[in-house]
Amino acid sequence: MTPPVSNPPRRLVVGCGYLGTRVATQWLGAGSRVWALTRSPARARELAALGIEPLVADVTQPDTIRNLPEVDTAFWRDRKSTRLNSSHEWISR
Repeated sequence: MTPPVSNPPRRLVVGCGYLGTRVATQWLGAGSRVWALTRSPARARELAALGIEPLVADVTQPDTIRNLPEVDTAFWRDRKSTRLNSSHEWISR
């Protein structure tokens, strides 16, 4: 694992299912600080066990997402599309 960076990149995964979890763990391994949005408290506990900082919220409920952390990169996947979305270039391979 990469040693901690003094000011690590801050990343957010919106919807941390199979693909989001893989992205989040890659970012963690690269030394990033990673948050993940999930609607499920049970899933939040699973994410925390992986070292991901869970945020229990629902993007369709604006009141639940008002206090999201400021991040350098956000990753999400639109389930209605096959296209992947990110606010930054794709994670390094």
